[in-house]
Amino acid sequence: MLSSMLIGLLCAAFAAILYGLTSVLQAIAVRRLPDPGDGLWPLAKALVTDVAMVLVVVIGLIGWGLHLVAIKYLPLYLVQAVIAASLVVTAVTSVLYLRERLTPRHWAAAAAACGGLALLALASGDAGHGQFTTNKTVALYVGAVAITLAGLVAVRRPEPAGGIALAWLSGLAYAGIPLATRALTESDWDVSTLLAAATVGLYGLLGFWLYSVALQRITATASTAPLVLAETVVPAILGVVWLGDNIRQGWAVVAVAGLVISLVGVLGLADVQTIDDPALAPPS
Repeated sequence: MLSSMLIGLLCAAFAAILYGLTSVLQAIAVRRLPDPGDGLWPLAKALVTDVAMVLVVVIGLIGWGLHLVAIKYLPLYLVQAVIAASLVVTAVTSVLYLRERLTPRHWAAAAAACGGLALLALASGDAGHGQFTTNKTVALYVGAVAITLAGLVAVRRPEPAGGIALAWLSGLAYAGIPLATRALTESDWDVSTLLAAATVGLYGLLGFWLYSVALQRITATASTAPLVLAETVVPAILGVVWLGDNIRQGWAVVAVAGLVISLVGVLGLADVQTIDDPALAPPS
C-alpha cells in the first residue's frame, strides 16, 4: 500500500500540474474579454458561455479535489510548496502558447524551486488538525473583506503596478483556500469549523477575479509568481502557528532552507516577458 505521505505528495503534484495548465488557459481566455476590472459581468458571462473558461473552472475544481486530499495527509507548508511548482508548469507552457521567453537564468530558477521542494519533503512531519476557533474563523472573513477592498483599489491603478498588485492580492486570496480546506478534513465539525470551510468558495471566487485582471495586464508567468509566493508562505506559516503542522525533529533548518530556496526559485521567474515586449525586441 502507498503511504499517506506518498499519496499526499502525488495528489499535490498532480494538482500543481493542473493549476499550472489552467493558468495559461485562463490567460488565453481572459485576454479575449473586456478588462474584468471595469466590471464583473463579462467575466461572469464567460464562466458559463466560453469553452476555455468553463474548462478552467472544471480543471481547477479537479485540482482542488486533489489539493484537498494532499492537505488531509500533509502539513500545509509542504503541500503549498509542491503547489508552488505549478509556476514551473505555467512558465514552460507559456513559452509554447503565450510567446513568453525563458532565459537560462529562468531555467536555473525553475531547477532551484524543484530542489527546494525536495529538501522540504525530506524535512516534513505530520499534518496538524483542522479545527477552527471562533477568532480564527472571524479572521478568515475579515481577511476576505480586506482583500476585496484592496482589490477594488488595485484595479484602478495603472499598469504594470496595478497588475503586480492584483497578482499579489490574488495570491493572498488563494492562500485562504488551503487554510479553509483543512477544515473539510475534520470528521467532527463544530460551527466555527463549518463557517471556516464555507470560505473556500469565497476566497476562490475572489482569487479568480483578481488573477483574471492581473493576467490581462502583465504576463502569465509574472502574474503567477507573486500569486504562488503569497499562497505558499501565508498557509505555511499559519499551518504551523494555527493548525499544529509539524516539522521532522531536528530538521527545522532543512525545512526553512528548502522553503527559502524554492521560493527564491519561484521569484526568479517573476520577470518573464513576452517575445513581443519592447525590451526583448532585436536592436534596429
